[in-house]
Amino acid sequence: MGDDDREAGSPQEIACEFYTPKEVAKILSLSKDMVYDMLREGKMPAIKLGTGKRQTWRIPKKDFEIYLKSIRSGPSYHDQRRAELRAKLVEMQRRPELDEPLNKHRGA
Repeated sequence: MGDDDREAGSPQEIACEFYTPKEVAKILSLSKDMVYDMLREGKMPAIKLGTGKRQTWRIPKKDFEIYLKSIRSGPSYHDQRRAELRAKLVEMQRRPELDEPLNKHRGA
């Protein structure tokens, strides 16, 4: 019985359409715990199966690919950090009390 003989929707076919949290952790080079945190916080598309201690997560491959594209196309960490620092600098420039020590030092 070859791959062509399988019916669409068979358990073998459906099983390959999902990643486990362990597989996702390996793909993203993260710890399994971090992936589970992301799943619980809803930061990554996933399906929760079961309840209590028997609960398990599965990440649909198609949704995971879309998720990866979205995080890759967003601003990089360095772009975000640069924007945060610029915002802090602008805020500091608007606060005249920060200029007082400079003005005293300059003799103003």
